[in-house]
Amino acid sequence: RLRRRGPPPLPEVAVAANARRAAQQQEGRGRAGVTLKALCAAASDPQQPQGSVCEELPAARRRLKNHRLSISMPALAPISQQRTGEQTLYEQACRKQGVLPKFTRAVHNGHVGKELNLSGQSVGDVQFKALLGDTGLVPKGKVHQWKLRNIRITSVGLACLTRALPWETELLDLACNEVGLHGINALSAKMADGYLPRLRSLDLSGCGIGCAGVASLCQGIELCTFLLRLELKRNTIKDGMALG
Repeated sequence: RLRRRGPPPLPEVAVAANARRAAQQQEGRGRAGVTLKALCAAASDPQQPQGSVCEELPAARRRLKNHRLSISMPALAPISQQRTGEQTLYEQACRKQGVLPKFTRAVHNGHVGKELNLSGQSVGDVQFKALLGDTGLVPKGKVHQWKLRNIRITSVGLACLTRALPWETELLDLACNEVGLHGINALSAKMADGYLPRLRSLDLSGCGIGCAGVASLCQGIELCTFLLRLELKRNTIKDGMALG
């Protein structure tokens, strides 16, 4: 009796067909979330019969769930990361060398403001060179404090670092890395050319430096007029003639 007294309802089959047609058009545009919004708007319309529209909502929600990963991942990826295809420059460099790119999270956690702290990470020369090659992951011009204690780099890694150091560098901690004489020569040449005028703290403790390395280092620190701290502990320095 209630149905007879009210106005005749619209055919539900036609409403469902219109909803499906609208969903297909929105999917063709590549936006899965618009379909769900359109159906929700139709469900809230008092002129539309609610039964057929509500049947379409679960399917739209499933489609949105399937596309959620592809929609959210590009938004979460930092725009500053330089990507070619699906891999960052760091990942590409690691795969060329046959190593696993496993220090992306460590760099993100260790980069806070102007400081990059990778102390204690077993990075090595190959991984460290690959990290420095990705300016989106390691913005070298914005890092002024480098805390690289015991990351297992040698003279090769230090040579790559000296080429990347900006002139605003204030702190350089390379303790417990066997950089040797060749690494110290590269760093000294960088300082001697006047590219590190704001360097205030330099820690080279336990870096395998001898008297020749100290003599080379002294030639570079003469131009670092702001240097306040120089650590050379646990090195094979036999006398103080080179340092003097």
